[in-house]
Amino acid sequence: MPLSRIECCAFLKSLIEAKVPSTHWDDAVMKCAVIMDARATAAPSPAAAPPAPPSPGAGVSGPATLTCVSMEDQGKKCRVEATGYANGKYFSAWDKHAAAARQLTPGSSFTATVVEKPNPKGGRPYLNLEDIRINGVATLADVPEVDASDLPF
Repeated sequence: MPLSRIECCAFLKSLIEAKVPSTHWDDAVMKCAVIMDARATAAPSPAAAPPAPPSPGAGVSGPATLTCVSMEDQGKKCRVEATGYANGKYFSAWDKHAAAARQLTPGSSFTATVVEKPNPKGGRPYLNLEDIRINGVATLADVPEVDASDLPF
């Protein structure tokens, strides 16, 4: 059974840690040296797989129904932890969308458009919330427009 270089090093280290008398090391060291030399002159192993490509460009999912776990107001943005989205649980809401996110409380259910932005470091994409609507709470968009000619006064 051929050993790898790391296995040879581990074997020698085990001899030392087991307090095997050094008089018995000669044969083990010679065998490991032969194995290590054979591995060192062998063809190089294939290169490691290239890093994962950066996440795709901005992707927009349809309205997602989420449940707020926590919300942290950070000035221009709000950081929202929510459940119900398969690709992540931490979201950011910026500028005018942050105003709606500030109304979220733990346990509240809401719908929002989730925008996935590419991570320049190649990690998980950034998740942004837009068009946040808290379920069961009316917004200005829910109020129907009334024609001025219909007013009785």
